[in-house]
Amino acid sequence: MTTATTAQPYRFRPLWNALGWTMVVSVLVLSLMPLSVDLSEDGDKVSHFIAYGSLMFWFGMVFPRRQNQVVSALGFVAMGIAVEYLQRMTGYRSFDVADMAANAVGVAAGWVLVRSPIRRLLPWIDRILQRQAGILARRK
Repeated sequence: MTTATTAQPYRFRPLWNALGWTMVVSVLVLSLMPLSVDLSEDGDKVSHFIAYGSLMFWFGMVFPRRQNQVVSALGFVAMGIAVEYLQRMTGYRSFDVADMAANAVGVAAGWVLVRSPIRRLLPWIDRILQRQAGILARRK
């Protein structure tokens, strides 16, 4: 049985990395493009919380060693701060310290999730895909 402090031997690591970095790029693009919808103040903060919590949770599963999770957490908090400063420079988005706080709280929530039993989700999916790949290979 593996724990959150040991590396997972993912068969589909390139896929998991690609999905994670796609999530990062998506958050950056959505954070810096002009808004086409008006979110309520609460909806905006919830969006920040979910986005950054999801990033932390995903990368925490992909890189389960604690030192990697610390680096991820610090990186995502820094990213959330940097994005707010970049938004200030756009002219069509605004700087908001409360958004930074929502991002950081989301990162903390993702950290809590990745320390819980739900962290086994990605290893479980990876094992299922490995089995399916093995079944398909035997059929050829």
